[in-house]
Amino acid sequence: MYSPSPAERFFEDFHQRRPGTTSAAFAHLRSDRHESSYAALAATLLPSSSPLTVLDLACGNGYLLKLLDELRPGRLHLIGVDMSQTELDVARSKLPNDVRLLKERAQALSITTASVDVVVSHLALMLMDDIER
Repeated sequence: MYSPSPAERFFEDFHQRRPGTTSAAFAHLRSDRHESSYAALAATLLPSSSPLTVLDLACGNGYLLKLLDELRPGRLHLIGVDMSQTELDVARSKLPNDVRLLKERAQALSITTASVDVVVSHLALMLMDDIER
């Protein structure tokens, strides 16, 4: 059976006590070219006339998912993964019902191989244990 690492336990505790902290800290920080680091990441999605499936690893409170949904309404199938149920609960309260939210670790996804077109992650990969996985 899986046992969370000390870092994972820290992040689970932190996000349970302070959901939405990451988006509150970064959503308003502008650059010369983008409204925020979230907007910069969203801009990396290639324009496409066909629907895309986008996976947001460590989606937190769903800020990036909501931005993607607003930028390309009806053209993205969105999936968010986070290990914090508290963050996912906040995300669910503000996202459309068709956005799929999963309480999972990025290192052990239940998503079918090759079922996603694009993977995004805002400031999370650097914090994950066992990043090769």
